[in-house]
Amino acid sequence: MGLLDRISYTMDAVKKQKEDRELKRALELKALREEKIPMFKKLISKYDAEVKFLDTDAYVSVGERGIYIPYNIDEIHLDLKLDNFVHDYTSSSKHKMRARLEQSLDRLEGEEKKSGGFWSADLDIKSYNTSLNRRR
Repeated sequence: MGLLDRISYTMDAVKKQKEDRELKRALELKALREEKIPMFKKLISKYDAEVKFLDTDAYVSVGERGIYIPYNIDEIHLDLKLDNFVHDYTSSSKHKMRARLEQSLDRLEGEEKKSGGFWSADLDIKSYNTSLNRRR
């Protein structure tokens, strides 16, 4: 029974160490939250956004959009992140690019319908200059 007693003792020791680590981590998170939440509230009130404070991060929402922000961020980066999120700078450029691509694709599709398709019957290799000489 000596072997079984040592194994159970080792399992109990490992379990206790794990619980101690979890407790230490929870206390560190609590201290971090207590330190950072006033800063979050101040900056979020500046942007008129809603916030839910979670365990490891805060969920900031504006309308239907939301973003998770970890508590370990400093004030300057938080302000920049909130400014970009609220004013949607990156998203507006993506929307503009998407609109341009859609317009281009619609134009190509319209030309394709007019010409009878991209690979129309009147397209053949003889109509193109395939010489290797420099073209002018």
